Amino acid sequence: HNLNNSLVKMLCVFICLLLPMAIISFSNKFSFQPRYTIVVDSRRKCLQFERTKTLYNELASTKDSESTSTPISKTSSGTATLKSSTVNLVKNCVGAGVFSLNSRVSTITTNPADLVYVGGLVGLMALWSAYNFYIVGETCKLTDSETLGEAWSKTVSPSTSWIIQSVVTIAPMVGCLANTIVLTDVLTLALRVAGLPSAVYLNRPFVIALLTGAILYPVCSVKDLSGLKSTSVLGLTGQFAAMCALGKRLWDRSYALPAGKYVAAVAATAASTSRKTATVVAAAATNSLGSSPAATAVKGMSLSTVLANPKPWFVLASLLSYCYVTHYNAPRYFKELSGKEQDRFSFLKLSLFAYSAAAVVYFSTIVLAYLLFGSGSSSFALNSFSPKDPLAVISLLAFGTSVLASFPLMFLSMRNWFISKAVKIKLFNPVSNIPNMTALLLSCIGLLATQIRDIGKVGSLSGALFGSAMMFVFPPIMYMRAIWKTKDTHSNPLGLRVILIANTVLLASGLSLGLLGTWNTILSLMGKKI
Repeated sequence: HNLNNSLVKMLCVFICLLLPMAIISFSNKFSFQPRYTIVVDSRRKCLQFERTKTLYNELASTKDSESTSTPISKTSSGTATLKSSTVNLVKNCVGAGVFSLNSRVSTITTNPADLVYVGGLVGLMALWSAYNFYIVGETCKLTDSETLGEAWSKTVSPSTSWIIQSVVTIAPMVGCLANTIVLTDVLTLALRVAGLPSAVYLNRPFVIALLTGAILYPVCSVKDLSGLKSTSVLGLTGQFAAMCALGKRLWDRSYALPAGKYVAAVAATAASTSRKTATVVAAAATNSLGSSPAATAVKGMSLSTVLANPKPWFVLASLLSYCYVTHYNAPRYFKELSGKEQDRFSFLKLSLFAYSAAAVVYFSTIVLAYLLFGSGSSSFALNSFSPKDPLAVISLLAFGTSVLASFPLMFLSMRNWFISKAVKIKLFNPVSNIPNMTALLLSCIGLLATQIRDIGKVGSLSGALFGSAMMFVFPPIMYMRAIWKTKDTHSNPLGLRVILIANTVLLASGLSLGLLGTWNTILSLMGKKI
């Protein structure tokens, strides 16, 4: 009875994500599948395997440029340039979580001077992520692997490849849930701006039903998603538009006390949506580039103070893990990159350029949103804007459009995995087609989104549980195993030992980060002070 409601909701999320996979995987082990079955009908006989063949042809015709599970042909020659791959990877890194970081930072410190430590953590996590992204590509090169699961099977054990597959499947699930939360907020604002009554746009279940039924289902049900492949530029444009809106309003002091243009509107909105007006007023007091007396009179934290209480920083690191994790796509980027035969460091350059750019975007967003909204910021920063602010409305709609464009690409790999399993089990045959499985999965995601509003909590817990494993644990394990199996081909034994020792240290650090991040995130969700 003492558990916090948010923790219960988060546990329900992961139960709902894991239970269907567990049921299907368990059923597969005990279900006998003949080559074909003669189905006797009162009117005719048909071969049921024709239906399965047709379904797999439909799946094969549906390609996804950002799929986490579609293998790459061994005959594929890299055609993607370093520049285009970098842009795509930056968009892959910078997703819906970009505007959720500042609210976590505001729980750690109320002094803008402490943002230097935040920048250090963002940069350190980016470099760490870039290196591990690079060694995934190196592992694929050493083992001639096409997917992360295949690389794990060749380096560690085929019998444990289900671990990788489970994490790779859960990643797009969590991403779709986070994107649904963002799109719900965007649609709510759109309905409000359109002049609909508050009984409509404040009815969250209705808004989510409208979103999933009228928008997401038609987009996710189409067989050919090739028109959505080149969404990286569109997505980055929407995110930069929102960042520009933050910068503009910080510059013109529209949200600063005492005479900010939209301060009264924000307070009125807070009161109408049952948020405490005092919180908003306190948030506004920290605006204007930290120029309030309280902000300038106190010096920032010392490094010893940060090290003395690192627990809240582990929670922020967990959220950054969720934001940075794209390592399940590393085999695809490695295969598609051109010129890696001539320049053996080209994939390393791709990793460093992309993650450095992502770090700049993340830290810039943190600074802008933190200085503009302060400690009273919503968990999704753009929700802190006044709905009467035209610039904010435009930026939120632009960001929502970029999220909507990338949603089907993320949803596709999850849906195809479930269909490939359900088609083998008689019990699940009614949903083993694209329309029905799409409707079922969107309904589950929508049901979860009705109960969960805080994208930061989703990102923190999923980052601690899955992001850390995918980004900091699995890559060094596979890389060290791949190097050890090919140790006879190395001409520098000392260099080999240095690489193994360094990756062992990184592996131990990754395990520690995952365990401590998970524990402190759970404590935070329970409402306990950390």
